[in-house]
Amino acid sequence: EGGARGGVGGLLGDKPPPDLCDEEVLAAGRRHAYEPVAYAWADAGGLAHEFMVRGPFYMEDRVKVASEAAAMRVVAMHLYRCRADGSDGERIDHIAARGKCKKLVVELGRITAPHRERNEPCLFITNFQCPGSFTVNMVIIFALPCGYKKRWAAPGSPGFKFIKMFERYYSDLPVTPEPPPALGAPQELGTVPLDHFRNQRFKLVPRIVDGPWVVKSTVPSNKPALLGQKLTARHWRGECYVETDVHVGSNVVANNITGLCRGQATRIVMDMGICFEGRAEDELPETILGVCRFSNLNPENGVECIEN
Repeated sequence: EGGARGGVGGLLGDKPPPDLCDEEVLAAGRRHAYEPVAYAWADAGGLAHEFMVRGPFYMEDRVKVASEAAAMRVVAMHLYRCRADGSDGERIDHIAARGKCKKLVVELGRITAPHRERNEPCLFITNFQCPGSFTVNMVIIFALPCGYKKRWAAPGSPGFKFIKMFERYYSDLPVTPEPPPALGAPQELGTVPLDHFRNQRFKLVPRIVDGPWVVKSTVPSNKPALLGQKLTARHWRGECYVETDVHVGSNVVANNITGLCRGQATRIVMDMGICFEGRAEDELPETILGVCRFSNLNPENGVECIEN
């Protein structure tokens, strides 16, 4: 990593150095945090994480290896509840373009603009839409290092391969700055066929660090799941981000497991890893996109996304 950081010299103009830009991104995330949720998550994507990924020759030998540090850092994790009056519908789609979440995303776009092309995503946003007594939209914002294309320019390097996978993930997504209507939008809006790259490669890897036996025995720790094959996923793109919304309520089994975890959430410590599945030599070894650690997170602490 030190070598990569040292290779960004020569940036022209009055741009802030990439490392300073990275710190400004993290600071913006902290400014938009709210208590007590702010103390219930952390970025866990450093070299100490314990996720195994497909190795360089996995398609031949099926061997997994320890992943390098995650490509992206967690900037923010917010819980947004759907409003009780039903005006948000059963879930909030394209949440990065709405309310409080939009304010943070716009600020991150402004900070990172000097180090990327217009409409070039540097953020990956996941929105896990979890039903219950009220729907909680669990939003995690991951950020690439500022100037990542210069830092990871060496062909064949893990960073270079990750960039190519990321670009393939979003390349056919149109930039749609306005979100769909909360009520009455076609259910298929934002979806793609099961055999599309996004549904084939978006992978979640959970790891229960601590928690009740009933949760440990139910949640398959360290077992990857291609969510787009099991749950309805919707995808959106803005000026600086790609967003994937996962409708947990679209699958009975996932809904039941989530309901169990939601009831035990304040007793659970869990790492959630995101990865794009590699299936060819130029996509391997895999690199973890990012890892968010949840510690005794109370879903009841969700706030409304849209300000009155």
